[in-house]
Amino acid sequence: MPVVELTLAVLALVPPLLGAGRLAKETIKDVVHFPHDAAVLEVRFEICSRKLDATQRLLLSTDRIVKGRLYDSLAKESQKSIYLILTELYVLFISFTQAEANYRLEKEKLPQIPDVSPIDGSSLVKVVLGIETPSDPIYSSKVRWHRRAWWGISGKKKVYRFIEEYEDWLERLRDEILQFWWPLPPFNDAKVLAKLSQDEDAEVSGLSDKASLTSLLLASNDSAVAKDIWLSRDKLRQFRDFKDIGGSRAWGNWTDGRHVLVEYKSDGQDEEGKIEQKTLDRLEQLGLLLKRQSDPRFRVLKFLFLGHQFKEQRIGFVYEFPEGVEAPPNSLISSIPDVSDTNRPPLGVRMNLAFQICQSILLLHTVGWLHKNLRSENIIFFPRAEAAEGDPDLDGPKDLTPPAMRKFDNPWIIGFEFARMENDFSSRRKEDSISRNIYRHPQRWGLPSERHAKIHDIYDLLSALGVMLLEIGLWQKCWQLDETGNGFQDATDPRVVQRVFIEHAKARLGYTAGERYQKLTWLCLQGDAAKAFGIENDDKVDTKLKQALREQVVEVLDDLRRAL
Repeated sequence: MPVVELTLAVLALVPPLLGAGRLAKETIKDVVHFPHDAAVLEVRFEICSRKLDATQRLLLSTDRIVKGRLYDSLAKESQKSIYLILTELYVLFISFTQAEANYRLEKEKLPQIPDVSPIDGSSLVKVVLGIETPSDPIYSSKVRWHRRAWWGISGKKKVYRFIEEYEDWLERLRDEILQFWWPLPPFNDAKVLAKLSQDEDAEVSGLSDKASLTSLLLASNDSAVAKDIWLSRDKLRQFRDFKDIGGSRAWGNWTDGRHVLVEYKSDGQDEEGKIEQKTLDRLEQLGLLLKRQSDPRFRVLKFLFLGHQFKEQRIGFVYEFPEGVEAPPNSLISSIPDVSDTNRPPLGVRMNLAFQICQSILLLHTVGWLHKNLRSENIIFFPRAEAAEGDPDLDGPKDLTPPAMRKFDNPWIIGFEFARMENDFSSRRKEDSISRNIYRHPQRWGLPSERHAKIHDIYDLLSALGVMLLEIGLWQKCWQLDETGNGFQDATDPRVVQRVFIEHAKARLGYTAGERYQKLTWLCLQGDAAKAFGIENDDKVDTKLKQALREQVVEVLDDLRRAL
C-alpha cells in the first residue's frame, strides 16, 4: 500500500475505532453490576482511551509539531505497523462488544430463575465465587444469582482479559512510535523535541519523557542544571568509607542513611594524567541523562550525583539502592558458577531475565542511548530479603522459585560510564581485555579498523545480547566454552570465537532453553545481522532490522516467559 494510501486508511479508521471504543466502554458499564470491579475496570479503560485518543491526535493533527502530520514523517514500515495495531484494536473492541451482546441475547431466552439474594447461602456464594461482602449492593435483589455466578466464574476473567489486551496493544503502539521516530531527521531538531516534551497529548500518550531524553542527547549541557548533580568537595570525603566490591565499584551509606552504589571512571586522561574537559562534559551529560530517565523498563538504578575525585583523577557515579535493599549487588557473570551445569535457575526465571535485559537495551536504543560496553559484568542483582516460611505477604502463595533465585527477577543495567550517544564518535582506545572483546562484534575487537559506522551500533548490540543470551541459556560463562581451557586468552581471530559460540548454541541450547530460545540466540550471534534476520533493502535508520529485533527476539522472549 503506497504511503499516501496508508495515511488515508488511518484517517478513515480512526472515527470507527473511537466509536467502537465508546461502545466497549458502555458495554463494560452494562456488564459490570458489581461496584468494586466496575470502578477498577472503568478507570483502567478510561486511562487507555485517553492514551489512544491523545496518540491519534498527536499523529494525525496537521502542522502541530512538524509541518504536516507526524504520521507522514515515519518510515513506511512503521506506518504499516501503526495501521495494523489500530486495526487490531478495532477488532478487539468489536469482538468484545459483540460477544457480550450475544451473551445477553442468550440470557434473555433462559427461563427466569427465582431470586435467592443473600440469605442462607450468601456466605457460601461469596467464598466460592470470590465476590463481594454481603453488605455490598452486589447482593441486592436486582442482581440475580445466576448473573453473579456468571461474573465470578467467567465474566470477570473475560472483561479483565479485554482490558489487559487493550493495555498491551497501546504499549506496543507507543513502542512502535518510539522505536522509529528518533532516528528520523524531524526528530533530530531540538525545537521539535522541545514541542513534543511540552505537548499535553505527548505527555498523556507516554512520549514526552522520551522526547526530553533525546533532546538531552542532542543538546549541549545546561550549566545551571548540571551543577546540581556535582558533589561538593566536602561531601566527597564520604567516598573514603565506602567498601570496594571490585570492577571499579564500591558501596556504602550516604549521609542521610541511604545505601548507595558508586561506579568509578578514570578514562579520558590527558598527558598529565588529568581527566580531559571533553570527557568531563560528556560524563556530565550522561549524568543529566541518568537523572532525567524515569521509565522502569529501562532497568536503570536511580541516579543521585557525580563526584570528581581530583587526587585519584576519577569520576564517581552515585546510584541509590532499590527500596528495601541493604546488601551490595553481584553481577550476572559472578552469579554463574565456575562449574557448568550446576545451580542453573529454573527455565522460567532465565526466560524472564533474558526478556528484561533485551527489552531494556532495545528501549534505550529507541531514544538513541547506546551502551558502548554491554556485557554480563554490567548486569547486576541485589539480594532479596528472605521471607519467613509460609509468609504469603512476601513470598506469595504460588511463588515456588527457590529463594536464592529470586534476585534474578530484578536485573539492573549499569556501566553507563561507558555509554555513548548514537551520533557520537567511536573511541579509538585500544582494548586488549578478552573479557570485554568477547562480547563485541568481531569488527570491534581491539582497535577498530575503521570509523565506527552507524550500522555497527546495531550489530554490536546484537553481538553483546547474543553472548549474554548464550550464557543465560546454558548458565555458563562464555569464556568457559573454550575447549583449551584458557578462556580464549590466546584467541587472535574473533571469527573463530564467534564460530565457537554459534556451535554451542546449535548443539546445546535447544536442550537447556528450548528451540525458540535457541533460534533467537543464534540470530543475535550472527555477524551479518541483516542477513540473519532476512532483511533486504532496509532504510538508513534500519527500520526493518529494529522491527525484526523486537518481533523475533524481544516479543518471543515475552511469550516464553509468560508461558512458564
